[in-house]
Amino acid sequence: MPIENNSPHAQHAGHPLIRRSIAIVGAGLLGVGGAAVFGATPASADSAPTSVDYSEMSSEEIQTYLNDLTDEFGNVSDQVESWESQIKREQEVVDDAAETFDTHTSAFEVAADTLRDDELSLKQKVSDLYNVNNILDEKKDEALDASDTIDELETDINRAHGHLTDLTDDIATAHAAYTSTKKAEEEAEREKKELAEEAEAERKAAEEAAEESETDDSGSDTSEASESTDDTAGHDAQTGNAVADFAVAQIGKPYVFGATGPDAFDCSGLVSAAYSSAGINVSGNTWALWDQTSSVSRDQLQAGDLVFYNGQSHVGIYIGGGDVVHAPQPGESVKISNVDMMAIDGYKRA
Repeated sequence: MPIENNSPHAQHAGHPLIRRSIAIVGAGLLGVGGAAVFGATPASADSAPTSVDYSEMSSEEIQTYLNDLTDEFGNVSDQVESWESQIKREQEVVDDAAETFDTHTSAFEVAADTLRDDELSLKQKVSDLYNVNNILDEKKDEALDASDTIDELETDINRAHGHLTDLTDDIATAHAAYTSTKKAEEEAEREKKELAEEAEAERKAAEEAAEESETDDSGSDTSEASESTDDTAGHDAQTGNAVADFAVAQIGKPYVFGATGPDAFDCSGLVSAAYSSAGINVSGNTWALWDQTSSVSRDQLQAGDLVFYNGQSHVGIYIGGGDVVHAPQPGESVKISNVDMMAIDGYKRA
């Protein structure tokens, strides 16, 4: 946000006062020393540009940095305003000296005429010239000092204008980074919440399935129990390969909670569809799957076996070679991962 420099002192160096001062010095009537700057000039407001890696910052950290930039912009603007007020005061010194020169130059000429007046004493003549000379000399020094100060302040203001422009760009960049980072954080939080809700829904479904299973068991006879055991006995290698082949064929299809195919799957839905393709019916719920299947050791793993993770809330189909096929989570697709992709709860066979 550049601040325009419209102050009336911009052309102070060409003021008639300065020209008159030089003329007087040239005539040898006034002694002039080196001009000292009037007062101490404030420090410059510019600073080196900064480079910030917003990708490593949270939205809260970016907001804090954005507030710092805004505060700095306000401080620099206040400093520029202070300098411009000081320039105005220094310009008043220059203008006052110009007025004094206009007033006393004529008096100086009159005093010079007294040198030819025989009626005045030599002491009176010298006194008149001395008084006028002192007035002009003092005002000249004040004007030169004020002019030097104005030059230095204008240099500081120009640097500050550049810094304010840089700060404006930095503020815009930080604001854009804050907006995008905040949006990404909210999206991540939403996905986390969805996963938690999914896990809770599967847990409740497992509890309900377990309750139903207990009810069914209490009303069945020994032969029915034996038949049920036979249905969940370990499959043969041919069936396991068929299950694994089906799973591999689904790679790339999107994860959708509760989906069992053919265009999308969740983790247990993929297992259910894979086994169904091989003529075996299993539950579409991970906890129920855990209860329905038989445990095997890692050394006994074969294609088509199941690997459970995350408190039995996730399951993958073993395809051999230390890999499983699984449907991971919202935003991802069915894919192959290493069997040790996360902490393992156990290995099962349908």
